[in-house]
Amino acid sequence: MALSGSTNYNVTAGDLVTAAYTEIGIPGVGQSLNSDDMALGMRVLNYLVKNMAGPENSIYRGFKAWQRERGDITLVTTKNTFDIFSGGDLNTADVPVKILGAVLENSDGIRMVMREMLEPEYMALPSHAQTGKPTRYYQLRQTDRMRLHLDFRPNDATDVIEISYLRPLDDLDSTANDLDFPQHWYRPLKYLLAIDLSPPNGMEASQTLVALAAGAIENAVSFYLDESDIYFEPGKDQ
Repeated sequence: MALSGSTNYNVTAGDLVTAAYTEIGIPGVGQSLNSDDMALGMRVLNYLVKNMAGPENSIYRGFKAWQRERGDITLVTTKNTFDIFSGGDLNTADVPVKILGAVLENSDGIRMVMREMLEPEYMALPSHAQTGKPTRYYQLRQTDRMRLHLDFRPNDATDVIEISYLRPLDDLDSTANDLDFPQHWYRPLKYLLAIDLSPPNGMEASQTLVALAAGAIENAVSFYLDESDIYFEPGKDQ
């Protein structure tokens, strides 16, 4: 039997909601999902997607590969705070979820990895008006923008900071919308949505359903390589 030769299998938001309801026995055999159930399913699916839009964590390891974007901020010498949003110093369609890293590049193409500061470290700087070569940054996500604070006001307006960041996941405004997830996340999403839809329908999510969700998540995160650092010690076998 010949292979299909295709790898573009796709499900829509409506497909996923229907599949999740099926896992909890709704609708009944021979019945169709009604409009109220579909509307509830779409709301809960959006809640789930937005909750999963955050940075990588111990459950969703490597989960954020397809959310990563890059952009450049051209520095100016009059400020050490730069805004990232639609119309900001870095013009993005949406406010980034998180800045993953930043690299300073000068006009000669020399690049330097910048170090992230936590809020106490940034607040402890002697002055926020000192001029110099920025080497550290602090990120502050607000509702309408991401703010990138530098340890110095740049002394060279030809320098550029390239940032890597996580973009938000797309809303699901229609049952016909595609999911902003790779294919290997369809199954985990189905089970997770079924778990979330159980209480509003007067049910308790079964242990079988919870176990299926956990296994599906484990399989999905296995698609990503381990990104931890590798260290080689003298005298040790490599």
